[in-house]
Amino acid sequence: MVRSIAPLTALALLWCAQAGAQFQPPWPPPWQAGQRPAWPTQPPTTSRAPDYRLSWSIETSSPYVHQPVLLRLRLSGDEQPTRIGLEPPRPGTVLLRRLHAEPPRRAGDGTTINTLVFALLPLRPGQLDAGPLRLSGSHAGGTFEVGSERPLRLRVRPPAPGVEPWLPARALTLTSSLTPEGPVAPGEPLRLRLELSATGTSGEQLPVLADQLAGVDGIRVYRERAQLDTRLSPDGRQLLASRVETYTLVAQRAGRLLLPEIRVAWWDIARERGELARTPLRTLQVTDGAPPPRPAIHWHPAWMAVSAVLLVLAGYWWAVLTRAPAGRLAGALERTRLHLLGLGETLWAGLWAGLPGGWRLRLGLLRARTATTPETWLARLAPALPDGGRRGRPEVVAALLATAPGADHTALTRLVARLEAARYGAQRVVFSRWQRALARRLASGRRGHRPPRPRRHGGLPPLNPPG
Repeated sequence: MVRSIAPLTALALLWCAQAGAQFQPPWPPPWQAGQRPAWPTQPPTTSRAPDYRLSWSIETSSPYVHQPVLLRLRLSGDEQPTRIGLEPPRPGTVLLRRLHAEPPRRAGDGTTINTLVFALLPLRPGQLDAGPLRLSGSHAGGTFEVGSERPLRLRVRPPAPGVEPWLPARALTLTSSLTPEGPVAPGEPLRLRLELSATGTSGEQLPVLADQLAGVDGIRVYRERAQLDTRLSPDGRQLLASRVETYTLVAQRAGRLLLPEIRVAWWDIARERGELARTPLRTLQVTDGAPPPRPAIHWHPAWMAVSAVLLVLAGYWWAVLTRAPAGRLAGALERTRLHLLGLGETLWAGLWAGLPGGWRLRLGLLRARTATTPETWLARLAPALPDGGRRGRPEVVAALLATAPGADHTALTRLVARLEAARYGAQRVVFSRWQRALARRLASGRRGHRPPRPRRHGGLPPLNPPG
C-alpha cells in the first residue's frame, strides 16, 4: 500500500510544478520587487476650470477730451480669484488708472462678483474704439483670461474753442490763507497756502500756480513741494481731486506790498461754459520794526571786570551789615542780580557797538561756524550785520564780501540763495557741505587781497661807493 502511494504523490507534485510555471500573477511578487503589490485603482478625475464672465459700465460714453470718467469692471465666477490684472487697451486711445477695488460679494446664484473702479482718460477727440476689455489673473487651480462681450467705444468731444488752458471739471474752488495776517517786519517770513479742490478731474491735471507769484515787487518767494490727491467720493460715484501749494514769502523792504490775484480758468462740464476761480488781492503792511540803537558806551574791558566784581562785593556786604531777615535778604539779592544782569547787557552792548564793523563781522562768522542749521547760522550772523539781516540776501552777501573782498560775488550770491531756499522753501541742502564751500570762497577771497609785503634790503648802501 505504501509502495503504491509514493508514485502517486510524486506524480501530483510534478503536475503542480508544471501548473505553477504556466500561471503568472498580475504583479511581481514581493520577494522579487521588494515592494507591496500595487492594487489597481480607478482613473483620476480632472477638475473643471472655473467659469468667469466680465462686464463693464462707464460714467458717460461721450466725455470731453482729457476728462477723466469712472469705469467699473465686474468679474463674476464660480471661484474667488487670487489676483486680477487689467490688460492695457489699444494704444493711443485711452489711459486707465486703477482707483479702487470693492470687497467681493456673493450673488443670488452663488457666484462671486469682484468690482474694480478705474479712471479712464480719453487722449484725443473723435470716435475711439478701445476694443474689448480683458482681465487676466490666477485662482487656486491656475491662471485665467477673460474678455468683455462688447467692446469699449467712446465719442470724445473736442475742447471748447477759445478756452485755454483746457481743464474740464464738474466743480472747482480756490482758497488761500496767509499767516501771520498782521504787520510784519522786513525779513520776517510769511506762509502762503493755496488749495485747489475739484470734482470730476484728477490732481495731476490741476495747474501749477507758482508762475503767478513770480516777480512780485519787494517780496522774495520760496516754493515748497506741492501735495496732490486723487480719490473717490464717499458714495463712489464721483472723482475728487486736490492740489495744495505752500510758499514762504519774505519781504525785502518796508512799506505796503501787494500780492497779486491768483486765477484758474476751467470748463464747467455740467453747464458747458467757462468759469474762473480767483483769490482776492492782498496788501502786506511791512513796518520797519528794528529796535532803536543803544548808546555806544566805550569802556575798557578791564574796567568792566573790576566794576562787576566790586558790585558783587558791595551787594554781599550790604546784605551782611544790614542783617536783614531771610525774606528781605532774598529780595535784595534778587534785585541785585537783576541790576547786575542789566548792567552786563549794557556793558556788552557798549563793547559790541565800540568794535569796528570788520571785527563784528568776523566775530559773527566765527559764532555762525558752529551752527548746524540754516536758521541758526543766519540768527548768529544777524547781530553783526548793519540792519540786523532784515534785508536778506543782499545784506548777507555784502557782509561776506567785506570780510573777503576778493571773493566771487556771483558764487557768494548763489550760496546765500541756496541757504535761503533751504530755510524758507524747505529745499534739501547738506549744511556741512555748504559751510565748507563758503569757507573755501572766503579763504580764496582773503588770499587774493593780501597787501604786498615790503621788500627787505640786505643792508645800508656803502658810505663811499667806489668810483
